[in-house]
Formats: sequence, structure tokens, C-alpha cells
Amino acid sequence: MRTHGLPPALRQHLTALRILLVFTVLTGLAYPLLVTAIAQTAFPQKANGSLITPDGGPSPGPRRRRRHPGSPR
Repeated sequence: MRTHGLPPALRQHLTALRILLVFTVLTGLAYPLLVTAIAQTAFPQKANGSLITPDGGPSPGPRRRRRHPGSPR
């Protein structure tokens, strides 16, 4: 992109806009994807989180979903 014929203030604004776009992509896309990839690789069982119960047992959520349609509650 040739900006030699533009006024200095406009050139500075275009430079600032380019820098803003680069850092937006780096901090908004590249960094989160990199951290997620590292976490998934290093800790595959823990990276997605888990439900925590006070007694340390399984969470009640999946047990409730096992009901068969038409069975009494």
C-alpha cells in the first residue's frame, strides 16, 4: 500500500489502524487458540472442566437425564 502522497496525519492514522488490526487478531484469536491447544494437549482430561459436588461424588445431572420417555417421575 503506497501512502507517500498522503498527508502525514493520515499516514499515521493508517499505521495505527494496521497495528490495531494486527494486535486484535493476535490477542483476540491467535493467543486464545494457542492457549486452548496447549491446555488440551497437556491436560486432556482436565482442560474441559468438570462438575464439582460438595461430597465429591458424581453430579446429579446425568442421573436425571437417564429416565425413559413415558416412565413415571
